Amino acid sequence: MTLTRSSRKAASLTMVLFKGRWIIAFDFRYNATRVAATLGAAREFLDGATFALDQHHMRHFVDTLFSATELMAKGMLLMDADNNLLKSKKHEIIHNKFNLTGKWGHTDPRYVRLLNRLQNLRGSARYWTRILP
Repeated sequence: MTLTRSSRKAASLTMVLFKGRWIIAFDFRYNATRVAATLGAAREFLDGATFALDQHHMRHFVDTLFSATELMAKGMLLMDADNNLLKSKKHEIIHNKFNLTGKWGHTDPRYVRLLNRLQNLRGSARYWTRILP
């Protein structure tokens, strides 16, 4: 029995003998169901950020875009088998690991810079500690 990507939590290797030839497929990503749910939530936050921007609600825009970007980063990180990331509810874990993926060249450095910039802007947007640029 082959598990579909949406129903499995672990990487898979599928081998099928068909007309005397082996067909091999592999997918070494983990947590497919959780990744899909996380990316769905990120899409909702991105839609909310777009709406806030259209309404010129810049504080709401920054905070919501931060949430969308962080969820996208988490979705990407969840494809690796890392129990610390699965169990943690702390922003710091996601940010540290995402910064490392950028440092190692596993993601576009622009995405890492975006997450870091939004993290820095979020406090001032949310708690009015300074005026946004």
